[in-house]
Amino acid sequence: FDSVSGAAINGASVTIVNAATGLPARVFGDDGVSTFPATVTTGDTAIDSSGKSYTFQPGGYRFPFMATGNYRLEVAAPAYTAPSGSTIADLQQLPQAPFALDSRASFAENFTLDAGPPLNIDIPMDPAGSDLFLQKTASRSQAASGDFVRYSLDLVNNSAQGSAAK
Repeated sequence: FDSVSGAAINGASVTIVNAATGLPARVFGDDGVSTFPATVTTGDTAIDSSGKSYTFQPGGYRFPFMATGNYRLEVAAPAYTAPSGSTIADLQQLPQAPFALDSRASFAENFTLDAGPPLNIDIPMDPAGSDLFLQKTASRSQAASGDFVRYSLDLVNNSAQGSAAK
């Protein structure tokens, strides 16, 4: 999810990695036998080796069954960076909270998977930085419906490369 807005991010690549080997983990489908991809795309679908299709909710991903052990979640998405630099306390203040955040797994650190209930980990991602900075200033800090509020927008280009392209 977006660490600024809390919105679900579709199209992120999530890979579960065996922390001991650094290689993609061995994952199984719902039947516990069929192999399942160690890399999935959020909000998309995945198919295990038996041909069963798994559809993920918006921003969602899933790794059905894995052996106990130490793992790491690696995430990549266009226009986002991970791990997030936000704190759990700040993230839990977003409108879509509460999130299922783990101090290690949600931030690309190794974590231990024990036998038990299914793993549920949300992963915050920071919007990629931009050399453009837009600041909005309003004439009032509070307004009611129908009030007139004057505002200004200031755009600053911090790029050392010159003009920003479309």
